[in-house]
Amino acid sequence: KEIENDKDVKNEIRLSSFYSRHPEKSEDEWLSVLRNDIFHRDESPYVISFSRNGDSLPMWLNYGDNGKGICLAFAEYRSKVIGNNYNPRSVDDMVFDIYDSLGTHDVRYNEFDNNANPLRKNLEFMYDYYLMKINTIPLNELQELQFAMLRGLTIVHAPYIKTIYYSGEKEVRLAKSIKGDNKEKTYELKFRCNTKGNIIPYIDVEIPQKQLDYVMIGPLADKELSIKVIDMIKRKYKCKFDIRESEVQYRDY
Repeated sequence: KEIENDKDVKNEIRLSSFYSRHPEKSEDEWLSVLRNDIFHRDESPYVISFSRNGDSLPMWLNYGDNGKGICLAFAEYRSKVIGNNYNPRSVDDMVFDIYDSLGTHDVRYNEFDNNANPLRKNLEFMYDYYLMKINTIPLNELQELQFAMLRGLTIVHAPYIKTIYYSGEKEVRLAKSIKGDNKEKTYELKFRCNTKGNIIPYIDVEIPQKQLDYVMIGPLADKELSIKVIDMIKRKYKCKFDIRESEVQYRDY
């Protein structure tokens, strides 16, 4: 809606009012159709989470083995903005190429506060493509185009939205498609069980070793042993990263 308001889009073609203009299904039913469509097209995004709070007591408690774990700190992989001369052949091509261009990105807990935000710019590009496309298709194809755009906007946008109650985590995410980083490659789908016994689908995405900046040892970890083991790993794999100790004051009683 923010982008539609900025562009003064007429209500009869606004994507945000698609569900109300098609009352043959309720909004919940349309959302169910949208989610199932994304799922069956193998377009569900796979997400890895980071945080800008590298040394935080709540983060150690929730994600760092109660302070006994380690924290891996990576240099940031910057997002790109699709260029003005880019002319996609289809909605699917556009979504794929935008996904390929997105690097790590801050999770959005509230409204966009920066018009230079790469994700915002890419979403604006998608909407401009939609506004251009509706003038080139017959009326009977409009609903299909609008649904495809809703699917594409959801795939690109949804991985970076989270409730404001988690804002203290300052989360940063990297989202990937199973279709890979080019149209000729797909990632292998794998499965694992989490600590709650749920089966989780995932894909292996390599993060370049040079992106690893430092390893931080948790406030309740055995520091002497941890430093020795991490140093052995550095020497074995010829890595170049610093070893740091948490500065969090943490009493375990």
